[in-house]
Amino acid sequence: MYLNHEASRLFPYPPSPRADGRRHGRSGYRSPNRAKPPPARSRPGRGLAEVTQSLSAASADPDGNGLASLRGVLFARVVLDATDEFCGADRARALADSYREHGVHVGRPPRSGPDGRLRYGWDERLRLGRGRRLTVHYTTPGGEPRAITARFDRYQRGASTVRLVADDGTPVLVATASVWDVADA
Repeated sequence: MYLNHEASRLFPYPPSPRADGRRHGRSGYRSPNRAKPPPARSRPGRGLAEVTQSLSAASADPDGNGLASLRGVLFARVVLDATDEFCGADRARALADSYREHGVHVGRPPRSGPDGRLRYGWDERLRLGRGRRLTVHYTTPGGEPRAITARFDRYQRGASTVRLVADDGTPVLVATASVWDVADA
């Protein structure tokens, strides 16, 4: 039953359906005579969704796994660095204080390779790779980048030196401060 205009003012029924099934108030219908809505205002900072998307894309490995592949101390380090980069140093300090208060272990800061890219997780891959063959990328004292594939034996001298054992059994010592990337062999 359709109500006339006067009756619809007296009885607050929902609007009657249109021929195409939509209701006027909920359809987003705009009269051709009305101006278009103003463009969305840009925000000064990036939101959490944009930061998370950027992190996921930047951290994707060749298999396409993004943030899902980050775990443990590496994830805590990436979140702390992203907070510092996009939300400011004050919020990063607050997050670091919260991590400390709750006993969250945070990985070491990333190291820059010769190409200028930051490499996260080199310390965790070394720690978890004890006894396995790894490819360790490092910089010589002369500044030349090198890589060696050997079995990671242990840290030496209070973790200042990485002791690797080559395939022929000879030990190779590399300064921990010169290591910038570690990968499975």
